[in-house]
Amino acid sequence: MTIQPGLVRRLACESGLVAVEWAVMMPIVLALTFGCFQAAFWYNARETCQGAAAAGVRAATVQHATVADGVAQAYSFLGSVTQAGTRVTGSGGAATVTISCTTEVTRILPLPGVPASVTQSSTGAVERWVP
Repeated sequence: MTIQPGLVRRLACESGLVAVEWAVMMPIVLALTFGCFQAAFWYNARETCQGAAAAGVRAATVQHATVADGVAQAYSFLGSVTQAGTRVTGSGGAATVTISCTTEVTRILPLPGVPASVTQSSTGAVERWVP
């Protein structure tokens, strides 16, 4: 078997090609990896707020309960799972109650367009006896 002269020249020109490929691909791989983590932080904050709002509405819609009871239950649900900056608000009347929860999302990427906070709300009908 003979080695073609052009093949040897081509292989000699590819020294350092792997380093260039890594230099091009690593920022993309790191951005995708950290983007997945950022999405997980956002999803966790969203689900936590939605759970707190739902727990608050369940507590506030019970007969003879108030909106303040719902807000207190939402804060109780949050407990120690959230960071500072989480706000729970409530509103309602004789027929419905709405509890809203807003929290800051942990940011690991300083990218524009990535939401810095999440707001979730839940609404329910107040239990009451109707003749």
